Amino acid sequence: MFKKNDPGNENGSLNEFGESVTGVDTVPKKKKGKKIAIISGVTAAALVGGGIAAFNLSPFVKNQVKLRTMKPEKYYAWVNEENTAEFAKKISDTYAEMLKEADQGSTANVKLSYEISDEARDMLIESVIGSDNDTDTDSDESVQMLKDIINGLNNIAVGADAAVSGDSKVQFSVYGALNDENLLSFDTILDTEELNMFCRFPELSEKYLGVSLGDELSSESPEIMNAFEDIAANPEDYLSPAELENEIIKYVGIWNDTVSKVRLEKSEEVDISDITVKYTVAAVNITPELVYEFCNDALDELKDDKVIKNIIIDKLELIDEDEYEEALDEAADSLSEEYEDADEGECIKLKTYIDPKGKIQGISLVGLYDDEEEGEFRCVFGKDGDEIRGEIYMTDDEETLFSVDLNAAEDKGKKYTGSIDFSVEEVNLSVEFEDYQVVSEDKGYVSGKVTFIVPEIDPITLDLVSDGKSQSISYDLNFDDKDYGKLTLNFSSEKGADIDVPDDAFMISPDEDFDLTEYVSQDEVEKFVSDLLKKIGLDEELADEFAAEAAEGLYYSLSDINSYDDDYYYDDYYDDYYDDYDDWDL
Repeated sequence: MFKKNDPGNENGSLNEFGESVTGVDTVPKKKKGKKIAIISGVTAAALVGGGIAAFNLSPFVKNQVKLRTMKPEKYYAWVNEENTAEFAKKISDTYAEMLKEADQGSTANVKLSYEISDEARDMLIESVIGSDNDTDTDSDESVQMLKDIINGLNNIAVGADAAVSGDSKVQFSVYGALNDENLLSFDTILDTEELNMFCRFPELSEKYLGVSLGDELSSESPEIMNAFEDIAANPEDYLSPAELENEIIKYVGIWNDTVSKVRLEKSEEVDISDITVKYTVAAVNITPELVYEFCNDALDELKDDKVIKNIIIDKLELIDEDEYEEALDEAADSLSEEYEDADEGECIKLKTYIDPKGKIQGISLVGLYDDEEEGEFRCVFGKDGDEIRGEIYMTDDEETLFSVDLNAAEDKGKKYTGSIDFSVEEVNLSVEFEDYQVVSEDKGYVSGKVTFIVPEIDPITLDLVSDGKSQSISYDLNFDDKDYGKLTLNFSSEKGADIDVPDDAFMISPDEDFDLTEYVSQDEVEKFVSDLLKKIGLDEELADEFAAEAAEGLYYSLSDINSYDDDYYYDDYYDDYYDDYDDWDL
């Protein structure tokens, strides 16, 4: 591309070769030949450069060139390498993101709620209390109170909140709620570094109960505990994302190097359900000899695999280097014995389906014995315009063991409508989806409508809604033309978490006596029970009265939790015996 007013040329510009290109009217005729040569050179360079760019940027062009210029074995290896590299990169990126989240921490929330309908509320009253025609139903004060409680019921929910901090602390809370108000919750904090666990019922007491797990676990298996602590603190020291990516590529490369004979069928018509697509099909016969050679090469690679050895020998210290090599030698000897016993007539034909862009769209494995087919596993997907089809099935001789069929249409590359049909023996199931769309690829959030069709059961339709930050799945409970309400599952996750370990917890030890009445007072127990009953809907006066009676027995039972007397029944028996002895008439 030329730019005006470059230094060194008042009227023109310097081209990419450093030469001046100017207007025609300022160039003497005697330089015309030189000008044409320069323009031709620039044009040729542009064409070559553009061709290289097109080759690199267009998967279709690249694949077609490779397909037509490479030997089948080289092309098969290249396709595997390209697809493996892409797969390995995704796995590596996911792992790197996990490590990043582990360093920053993360939170997750899930809640399952039930919204009761008027019809369901009436049915509940009738089943628990009876119909309005029952004699003296409303005159009974307790029955009327129960009816008021049910009529005041709008929704019920159970949920859990979890968090993991960057310094390996874990927090977990579960709760139950009524009409959007927490009834009861339970909190847990685990300090994985110190191996201390803390828990509480916040409605009962804000203070945590604590127990140390480290001493007992460390004394029983100190090596495992040390390794656990080290992995939790430094996971990347064991396996980095780059190492994971390279390991995947390395062992697929061994397979590519082992395969020496590949048959290619270019532009083969492949039927997938009701569409036909053209794929390049690469066929490889997997013989016992090929399996033996591949496994031997993989074992040889494992002997010098620094990544694997670093994890097993240096980091985890499960075995030393001599034991590691001995284990691999034993595996090689066992492999050799199995190869000697293998039937030369056995073979598996592996077909790889490759689309015009070089992407692997499926495989099939056909069992052969003396060239006779004995069964097949096939998994292949294809697209014709906006129509998407997929097949997964396994056969044994002529019998189909199971099958999965995808039939979908794409709407502008974002939403999909169709069905997935499952068949196992004589059982047929279907999942229909409408306007299905991935809203967040990172978190897996989706939107749309999904219907499960099961024999002899009414269809179950789920509404999926997501704004990219959270996921909601709801289900309308309609059976036999009756509305029972709605179930809704909500969940979400966020990066970042900060967890504080309590420094004033009431610590207990299984090896020492403790009295939980020192942890919580009787007034706190009474208030806990009273508040719980009031949230349910009991009258305040009745709730306080019942709580006072219940709290007394509950509170004093706390002091007996760690005061069990092994001789209790023995002592009680002899006390009664001697009391009876006093009444004997001797």
